[in-house]
Amino acid sequence: MTFGKDLKKFREERKLSRKDVAQALNISYSTLTDYENDNIDIPLSKAMKLFNFYRISLEAYMITSEEYVNIKDLSDVSKDKIFTTIREDQLKYKK
Repeated sequence: MTFGKDLKKFREERKLSRKDVAQALNISYSTLTDYENDNIDIPLSKAMKLFNFYRISLEAYMITSEEYVNIKDLSDVSKDKIFTTIREDQLKYKK
């Protein structure tokens, strides 16, 4: 399953419309549709907003995801963002 399909699944499991999610996250309906259909890459900041909105731990998703990314291929900035997000998630879910 692709990341976009996962986003769609998370939304549908919560019985939310694209319009509801787009409005809540202040993004356009068409942008959310493009994310869910894998037409465009989702920026990490938007992905984090979606994960927070759906109350999904990024760490848990990464562990169970069928898609893998070679971290060596990422920029240092991307690596820092990912590791910071994981640390923040760990702190948030420990409470």
